[in-house]
Amino acid sequence: MNKEPEPVFIVGSGRSGTTLLKDLMNSNSDIKFPPESHFLLEFYKLFGDPRNEKEAVGLMRHIRRHYRYKRFGLDIKDAEIKGFRKYNSLIDYIYTRFSCKYKAKRWGEKTPYYMNYLEDIKSLFPSAKFIHIIRDGRDMALSVIATAWGPNNVYTAAKYWKEYVEAGIKARDKLKESYMEVKYEDLLENPESVLRKITSFTGLTYSPDMLKLTSLKEDGYIANTRNFFGRNTSHRASDKKIVKRNTGNWKKKMKESDIKIFNFVAGDLLKKLGYEVPYKNGVLCPGRIKRLYYGVNDFVFSVFNEITSKDMYLRMVNPDIFPVIRSSKRILNRKKC
Repeated sequence: MNKEPEPVFIVGSGRSGTTLLKDLMNSNSDIKFPPESHFLLEFYKLFGDPRNEKEAVGLMRHIRRHYRYKRFGLDIKDAEIKGFRKYNSLIDYIYTRFSCKYKAKRWGEKTPYYMNYLEDIKSLFPSAKFIHIIRDGRDMALSVIATAWGPNNVYTAAKYWKEYVEAGIKARDKLKESYMEVKYEDLLENPESVLRKITSFTGLTYSPDMLKLTSLKEDGYIANTRNFFGRNTSHRASDKKIVKRNTGNWKKKMKESDIKIFNFVAGDLLKKLGYEVPYKNGVLCPGRIKRLYYGVNDFVFSVFNEITSKDMYLRMVNPDIFPVIRSSKRILNRKKC
């Protein structure tokens, strides 16, 4: 009887340290994380479990054509797939093949937007472990606004951060012992302590090598690369080491008006998570026109930045991860003053 797969999922809002944690975990010889997939749930929703050989091979052919799958660097033949009748077994086979390239026994997955589907993933992989990494939302906002793929202003960035963090908190009670929260700031300050807790939680063995960042060749990203419009296209701040000073940036770089706007949208959540909120009564509610401006501004810049992205086609055919669609959802879901 085959052992139940025990994958490890790293989730959280973008620019909250998911890539940093993945690179540290990839330094453990017993587990490997491929590039972000974005297809793990999509094809299950479309096709479900294959009922026969034809459907199994057809499903794999769809996966094989997916832009993100091509980054895995695998050469899986149809003959290897014919006998699969469970979608989760097929996915486990794909990820295990990736891990085997590095002689690792287990596999992980780091796709931040899976934060919104933790219970669905749990139903596919009952023995999965979930690590939710949380960063001070104001630092996240400063970072994500500079990217080619994220919100373009503090109002939509605050809503994005709140949406993702609350999704994790909501799932926490249902996932119970399968779920762990990690503060980004704690990881920077005490990486060994945090990584020891993570390895204990996931059933892995801690190694001092985990204090080094390991970027696999399949990741294909370079720190601090920028697109035509000057926005950061990279998922990582450093290629070589943990940058301990990368906390509290909002205190020096965020305008007071933006701090108050963030407090208006997500100040209560910041407090709940134990983050410092110095402007206790300092909130700034953007008027209806201003909120519309923020949303439209975010939408327009997302379109321009998507045009310059080689993932444009993927995101257009997959609305769940298309930032423009996410932006429009944040416009509609307004908090009243």
